[in-house]
Amino acid sequence: MRVSITLFALACVAIVLCGTVPFSVDELITLERLGEPVMSPNGTFYAYTGTTYMHDSDAATTALYLGTVDGSGVTHICPELEAVSGPAWHPDSTHFVFGNGGQPMIYDVESKECYSLTTIPRDIDNLKWSPTGDMIMFSADVYKVPDLWICIYTCISISE
Repeated sequence: MRVSITLFALACVAIVLCGTVPFSVDELITLERLGEPVMSPNGTFYAYTGTTYMHDSDAATTALYLGTVDGSGVTHICPELEAVSGPAWHPDSTHFVFGNGGQPMIYDVESKECYSLTTIPRDIDNLKWSPTGDMIMFSADVYKVPDLWICIYTCISISE
């Protein structure tokens, strides 16, 4: 209890000494919201998303970021993409799969390039690599029917 009162008093003193800076709801809305970071299996990299909402247009864009655990930097990767979702790392940490506008894509860490895995007529979700790294599984609602897919070199539906 004594620590809480002390911290509150210090916070009040800091506000008085530093002055107050108005912070509006509009500024709060435009702050980037970070998604869950996903660590590469070898512990060298992490990837995460960041979503920014536009107050004027009632729209949002989600960017994809790659960082190094040693602290040498974070890079906004594939900046032309605006609707990315949850990265999932390949077991050897050389690339990861992610969604872009509902389509599966792969990012190659070495070449620093994004490429499309396939085109499916509906949004995909729940991207996962197999433990051996030779397959990717995801779900997709194709023609309003939940469906599971496995991609090796081509994608096939495994749900009936």
